[in-house]
Amino acid sequence: MSRNVNKGVYISRKIFFLATTASDTHCEFNIIKRNDLSKINAEYIIIVNETDVLAYERATGELLKSTKEALYKRLEFFFPLLGKPRSLEFSVVAADRKAAEQLAQLHGALVINNPNATIESINAFICNFLFCSFIDSA
Repeated sequence: MSRNVNKGVYISRKIFFLATTASDTHCEFNIIKRNDLSKINAEYIIIVNETDVLAYERATGELLKSTKEALYKRLEFFFPLLGKPRSLEFSVVAADRKAAEQLAQLHGALVINNPNATIESINAFICNFLFCSFIDSA
């Protein structure tokens, strides 16, 4: 194991592990990203605090955020470390999560940029948008 300037530890060049006292592991990850993610030569970046775990897989760009108590439900995220492929189901769940996050950003932008619109009309717009997206992809 070797230490990094971010006070993290490399574990066999596959994992960069950082234990933090910060309450939000995502903030710590953003700091690492701002300091140039390419400086970290590991397949996974794992950040933990007292209650949470955040793991980032560099190859796919997927991000896992979980409590320590619920991490056992998401172990498939780490299968590539063992040389085992993840099932398609996990990738679909990750894609669904990314799509939901993008829709939430869209909703927020619509609320901010359309102060005269009601929440109901914005929600109806997003539902119509989703419906059209599904119809178009079928």
